[in-house]
Amino acid sequence: MLLLIGIQTALSAQDDDIPLSLRNNRYYMESLRYNNMARLAFNDGDYDASTQYSEEAVRYANLSDEYVYMRLRMKAADDAIAAARSRLDFAASLNAASRYPLELGQAQDAYNEARAFRAQELWDEAIEAANRVLLAIADIERLIAMEPEPEPESETDIAMEPEDDSETDIDLAMEQDAESKTEIGMEPESESETDTAIEPPADIVMELEQDMEDGKPPSYSYFGELLPGQYVVRTWEDFADCLWNIAGYPWVYNDPTQWRILYEANRHRMPQPDNPDLIHPGMILDIPSIQGETREGMWDTRISYVIPPPEPVQFPGQYTVRPWSVASDCLWNIAGYPWVYNDPTKWRILYEANRSKMPQPDNPDLIHPGMILDIPSLKGEARSGMWDSGRTYSILQ
Repeated sequence: MLLLIGIQTALSAQDDDIPLSLRNNRYYMESLRYNNMARLAFNDGDYDASTQYSEEAVRYANLSDEYVYMRLRMKAADDAIAAARSRLDFAASLNAASRYPLELGQAQDAYNEARAFRAQELWDEAIEAANRVLLAIADIERLIAMEPEPEPESETDIAMEPEDDSETDIDLAMEQDAESKTEIGMEPESESETDTAIEPPADIVMELEQDMEDGKPPSYSYFGELLPGQYVVRTWEDFADCLWNIAGYPWVYNDPTQWRILYEANRHRMPQPDNPDLIHPGMILDIPSIQGETREGMWDTRISYVIPPPEPVQFPGQYTVRPWSVASDCLWNIAGYPWVYNDPTKWRILYEANRSKMPQPDNPDLIHPGMILDIPSLKGEARSGMWDSGRTYSILQ
């Protein structure tokens, strides 16, 4: 019993400053499952099994701590590198490359080192190198502040160039065109406006601009019924982007449990293809269609997407095994539940679908309380989400 109390202390010792989606990682959830199994075994008097489950719970709790620490250090490294990049861009705006090439070169070398350390997952070294960038840029700012201010030129020192007649005529025509537009309430066109791609209809643009001024979300969608086909991963600090949370966005799947669809569709471009928890800001994720919905283009914050109504869930897609003493759960009985297959003889379908996660893959009789079983569709019926004892499901006919 003392071991169980120790486990509970370890599991509850979570920093409140850590985001919930990071705290509830797969290692932590597995530690909770083993902890519950240990308690059930203890209450049933099976103290040897309780001890084994308790040890597994502690092991997964320690793995969770290591995982959380790694993700926090990774975030700190990403933030430091982003700050270094911002300062380098600032130095470029000061023309530091020509004024202080040596100092800027040192800053650029440190930035490249930070990125190399980041690629090797050496978080502390990456942070240290990124901080050296900040120090180097601070030295450049100090040197610029010490430069004497240039004396203003007098009017007599300014050489007046004769104007070319053709240029004068063009400038005059442009000014007259701008004046004529101003008189009728139109803004003169800038070069950037004339060079941009095709914009949405003018009335929609006006509504969008008005909504932005009023601080409201956009009132229109550029693409009507279309949903985005791609998404650019944003930072964890600002948006807590992970596959679970991204799948839960209304314009993605509106269901975080569908994260595996995103994972499988983008696995080939993941930094570590076997690690679905590791995604980097700036990654472009494909969003496959799951209900026949049309998807096209990149997700855009300015677009108000038309979210299709969710299809009613008639049958669960997963089931958590309950203790034998409570529900007599075995594959035979589970297959016989009306909202599973309503036929216990279909137990082999459950067995084959979940064989890889069985304690003994060649023994279909051995399942543990807390196991999560996938329930494949048998007759084309729609299945989604975890079975909920408080919900009423249809009966599979």
